Amino acid sequence: MRYFGCSTKLTSMRFSSSLAGLVLLVLFSCQPKKDHHQSAAGNDSTSTTTINDTVPPFTLQINADTTHSNLPAVQSFVFGTDTLGRWLIFGGRINGFHGFAMPNEDFPYDSANVYLMVYDPDSNTLHSFPASNLPTDLVYPFSSSNQQHWQVGDDLYVCGGYGQLSATQDTSWTHNTIAKVSVSAFTEAIVNQNDANLKSAVVYGRDTAVQVTGGELFAIGNRFYLVFGHRFNGAYSAFFSDTTIQRYTNQVRQFEITENNDSLSLSNYTTYTDPLATNYCYSQFHRRDLIVAPTLSASLQPSLTAFSGVFTCPHDGIFYHPIYIEPNGSANATVTINTSFSQPKNNYSTWNFALADTANKLTYNVLLGGIGDSATNAQGWIKDVTCVIRNLNSGGGSVQYTFPTSLSNFSGSEGDFITLANNKVLAGANGIFDLSFFPYGTAVTVGYVYGGIWSSDAAGSNTLSTNQIYEVVVTKN
Repeated sequence: MRYFGCSTKLTSMRFSSSLAGLVLLVLFSCQPKKDHHQSAAGNDSTSTTTINDTVPPFTLQINADTTHSNLPAVQSFVFGTDTLGRWLIFGGRINGFHGFAMPNEDFPYDSANVYLMVYDPDSNTLHSFPASNLPTDLVYPFSSSNQQHWQVGDDLYVCGGYGQLSATQDTSWTHNTIAKVSVSAFTEAIVNQNDANLKSAVVYGRDTAVQVTGGELFAIGNRFYLVFGHRFNGAYSAFFSDTTIQRYTNQVRQFEITENNDSLSLSNYTTYTDPLATNYCYSQFHRRDLIVAPTLSASLQPSLTAFSGVFTCPHDGIFYHPIYIEPNGSANATVTINTSFSQPKNNYSTWNFALADTANKLTYNVLLGGIGDSATNAQGWIKDVTCVIRNLNSGGGSVQYTFPTSLSNFSGSEGDFITLANNKVLAGANGIFDLSFFPYGTAVTVGYVYGGIWSSDAAGSNTLSTNQIYEVVVTKN
């Protein structure tokens, strides 16, 4: 969950789903495009096997969806699903890409999403309930932007986020709250407008270790991983003044969450830092506003990849090397920076999903749109749809394949991928679709990409929060 350090103009307009009515039928063919930064040395060097690790073994269709027309226009939000398949949406913002000037280009509270929303995709019905019905300590954290979140079963874990501090203090800061939402009870309370049941469906605590925004939260087994991000206290419009505090975590933070007496706390806390960092600025872990996605290790164990992110300092550039976080069933994860591969596109948080061919030990992370192309405009909005392919075999390499057909507009940033409820078995507990379950030649709808920021052009001249939604269809070759 992610915000960026460059200025652009905002408006309070919304992107109507009717604009998405022009069907975008994107049938991607397979022409490999190897990454020019790839080295022949190191763990991710050019593959020496006969496995095709440069082209995805599937095609994609991205179809504009007009049936889910009552979704809210929102970006940088928290998302969850209940046992009935309804979608829980809260937090984030209802305006476009932020800037630095007050009052409309910062993070004004009147552009925060202050509603808890439940959307039923079967009936196209949206229910909303003011966040002010939450316990007092959660009203502003749950209305903040870029909260880190991850769902385990019916429990949605949420932490951090940047927004207004309280009802009496209108300055913004990064919240230090960690909460567990019982999603089905929470959504039912929203639908029935029952504030007592709403309050009882949440357990929370506070810890400075989760006072983070712009990072990502995942769980592997009983351990949580809060990957990178930063703490920003003060008004964003005062970014360059002495009244603000910004501090990147420069860490992967690993912990377990303990619940006692209706309160949450962290236990077994440990951190991982860049072993090659010479100081705070010169660390590969100095990242926020990035894609962190589920993947597999060489032993096919659930793992994470932190893809490229921002910002290098002091030059506000982009980090291009991926970082692998691999627990491999151990209490201590192995964290590795892959300096042999650079990711030239889709460098900020955007729509994405993961697939794997476990038989051939290949992983595929599909990245749709967003911001960043090192060859043209490192911080410009793009339409490219790409796939980062990683060969986990000994001597295997990585490549970012660019599909020949792009999105129809500049979108994806700060949106979310939604796995269809009946496809969760395909995705597995760690959210990776196993291609061995996909029949050859049969189109499978794996989910939707929804929400985020829409831009009028590559420069971000006019940006809106959007309710656009696209169906994602995978066909295995």
